[in-house]
Amino acid sequence: MLKIIIRIALIAAIAALAVVVVLKLNHKKKVAEQIALLPGFAFPLVPSGNIATDNLPAKTTFVIFFNPGCGHCEYEGRELSRAQEAFKEATVLMVSTAPRDSIIDYRHRYGFDTIPHFYTAIDSTYMSLPLFDVKSIPTVFIYDTERRLRKTFFGEVKIEALLSYIP
Repeated sequence: MLKIIIRIALIAAIAALAVVVVLKLNHKKKVAEQIALLPGFAFPLVPSGNIATDNLPAKTTFVIFFNPGCGHCEYEGRELSRAQEAFKEATVLMVSTAPRDSIIDYRHRYGFDTIPHFYTAIDSTYMSLPLFDVKSIPTVFIYDTERRLRKTFFGEVKIEALLSYIP
């Protein structure tokens, strides 16, 4: 009797594991389809204004999820600021769920407030994280001029890797 119970429990555990694997694979596939083209979004810009998918110029677009308190994001901010000339033919949209004041400080600290094609947006509703399936900060999505996803970087990335996607 004990052997039967153990076998049933083992079969149930294997079945549950199989269901979890299938659900994860389906989720991954759904997300890949969802972000294959730049998803539709609208964010408030910091310090003012709005930005939406429809008003982005047809340029290579870097969508960077960041947090001003993150050491890796500080590194990327410094590097983006130093290489701003190389990004003049691209659009850089930095999105954060952090408090508005800390985003404004970050933007000012790295001079993004003086670069016309660098935008900082606040997502106080946290809608962008599931939309792009962001699991870690920083995360960089690179879209081409036709808004197709070219590359995703999770975590800190060297500026040279980003520059290689600018035509």
